[in-house]
Amino acid sequence: MTVHDRQPDTFPWRAAPAHLKTRRQLRAAGLSPGGQDVAAVMVGKRRGRRLIAYLFDVGRARPKRTPSPAQLAAIEKATREHQARAAARRGYTRTDLTTPTDPGPGWDETTTHQEESTMSNTDTNTDTGTVPIVEGGPGAPTRLTLTGREQRLAFLRTVAAVNQAKYHREQLDQLVVEAENAGRSEDFGRRLAQQLAEAEDQLAAEDPWRNPHALTHALAEALYWSPGSDLAAARVQQIGEQLAHRWGVVLDGVDPETCTVGIDPAFDAAAAQLAVDRAVVRARERAIAETLSQIPMPEPTQDRVVAAVTAWYDAEGAGTATPHDSDALAARLEELHGHLSALDLAQPERDQVRFTVDYLWRDVRQVDLLDTPVMVDPGQEVRGRVPQLLQAFAEQRIAPAEIGAEISVMTVEDQQAVREAGRAIRAGDEVDVRLWPGYADRDQLREQLETYARDAVEAGREADYLAETELAPFDAALVGINDDIEDRIERMSVSHDQLLAAAEAAKGLAPAERHQIRAVLADVEAGVAEDYELPELMWVDERSKAQLDTDRSHRQAAVLAETFCREAMQVIADGKAQPSNAHTQTLEGVLSTVGDNLYSVASGSVDDAHRTQFVKDRTELGRALTAAGVYDETKADIRELVDTRARQAGKLGRGAVEREQRWKTRTTEILARRDDARAQQHAARTARPRSTKTCATRVDRSAQTTSPAPTGARTAARRHYTPGVER
Repeated sequence: MTVHDRQPDTFPWRAAPAHLKTRRQLRAAGLSPGGQDVAAVMVGKRRGRRLIAYLFDVGRARPKRTPSPAQLAAIEKATREHQARAAARRGYTRTDLTTPTDPGPGWDETTTHQEESTMSNTDTNTDTGTVPIVEGGPGAPTRLTLTGREQRLAFLRTVAAVNQAKYHREQLDQLVVEAENAGRSEDFGRRLAQQLAEAEDQLAAEDPWRNPHALTHALAEALYWSPGSDLAAARVQQIGEQLAHRWGVVLDGVDPETCTVGIDPAFDAAAAQLAVDRAVVRARERAIAETLSQIPMPEPTQDRVVAAVTAWYDAEGAGTATPHDSDALAARLEELHGHLSALDLAQPERDQVRFTVDYLWRDVRQVDLLDTPVMVDPGQEVRGRVPQLLQAFAEQRIAPAEIGAEISVMTVEDQQAVREAGRAIRAGDEVDVRLWPGYADRDQLREQLETYARDAVEAGREADYLAETELAPFDAALVGINDDIEDRIERMSVSHDQLLAAAEAAKGLAPAERHQIRAVLADVEAGVAEDYELPELMWVDERSKAQLDTDRSHRQAAVLAETFCREAMQVIADGKAQPSNAHTQTLEGVLSTVGDNLYSVASGSVDDAHRTQFVKDRTELGRALTAAGVYDETKADIRELVDTRARQAGKLGRGAVEREQRWKTRTTEILARRDDARAQQHAARTARPRSTKTCATRVDRSAQTTSPAPTGARTAARRHYTPGVER
């Protein structure tokens, strides 16, 4: 990645230039993308849902191929065969398709010649491969109800895979005809054989269950090649057996033309869903046990901690809680804290154990983040964000001073490396901004997790729609073909692999953060909540904890401002004088302005400028109340309310400023401790062996290049700093 790499342009919904079109728009115009990359992305929101459309350049699009007479004939032949096989599955013979029938009263007797039709009739249920039914006799399908989120998602992914295999197989048939007509059958056959060999290698090496979304691609590939590959057919059989065993999704057949998807009516989907829900909670419990076993502490202490957590994990009745049972979850957490509280731990170990448990249990609401242990070197955290910072600097979206503030927590050597890269960018050189490859960018990982969670919510809604809606066979056969479902499945499959890879190997992540990524993925895939939100504290680095602490102050300020506006309007409504609609709107606007000022003060803006502005806003409120005809008694009540909320805002603001200063002091202490440790390590590596006659003397710290922190700061740093986060 260099500073010259560019991502696709982004436009608001319906605001893209006219030369950029979606796949559907190109298809309607008789065009196709022609292999070009995505040129731009159009984003928007509808009813709280995020909309994304991928756009392609019309100028680079290619005309869709017009089928030749030979291709049309081949399609007609395939359609007749397809209809005949579908009829046979329902007890009809090929002769029945051309036998005169009685359509019933009110109709003239006619003869149905299905063989003369060049297109399948979309008004009759001739292809049930993508509709969940149980066949109860010819012409009498009975619809099943899919139970549970996971069964519905498995059904959706399987239907999409079968449809994709059929669609691409039809395309292959057309290519075969074209090759024959052009006299290139032999060359085409060689290339097809080579592709088959490569596909078999991939099928043999690929694990279709490595993530829930990879199944669609693996099954579609296996079905596509199954007519000419025993290995592919065997893989289809294996996937089908697993689908039936795990979710009761029945895959009937290994031929893409005749393969159907159904549901086993005897399968207990509710029990399978309950097992998945319990496994999600169990995964978090296991993450806690594994993380606590990795915390650096004296061996006897660690043994006691591991024994206590093991007893909790293996306790009678463990493993029955689900993410939806808040009482059971609270009870399990209380049980663990009870086991750990009984241990005689030193305060630093006790604090770290307690914080680790609350963090992985997604419940840090009662945790004072300023009292939490240091688990990530601030300089290593910035290493992951350096590529984005330099990219923004190259695009003049960030000032040098801002980058300087961001990298100030790094070591002197790291800061120098970033500054040299910045100077090269300013000189116009092409710079690889990945100064420390492999380091995790927590901001990007969080954004990727949020996108993954939104996609999971949409996938759940699509699965519900497919399960609950009677789709015509023609519409059902298009599910997962060049639509949002196909794009989303592919995107989620890639994201899942990338996020797991980050949890396994990304540099700079604490062990607890790696477990948190895995646990969040499990939560998302199990549909823990309809609109899933990431944990309040996703990461344990100092920057993330300080940001959450600031967000908490802002939330308190927002509640104060909203409460004031609501109470003030209620006081006015309860007064004897009732302002007109025009005056009411004016009062709402002035009260909102006062509320905004209260919010600013309560968030920490307690300077003279905000105090002066508050006095002006309060005076303006008095004028508006007088103009609205509000009685003096009501005005006095509102004035008292304003003064009361102002005092509360000032108290909150002073607390916010104090906490902000404490975070700065804490960071200074952490850096001093880290740099001091590095200096001592360097001195130990470079020191010469001393003579036995030389007396040991204390190192003169005044000669060191780093300034020592105050005694209180060093004491606090030792209390918070965890061994092992040094470079």
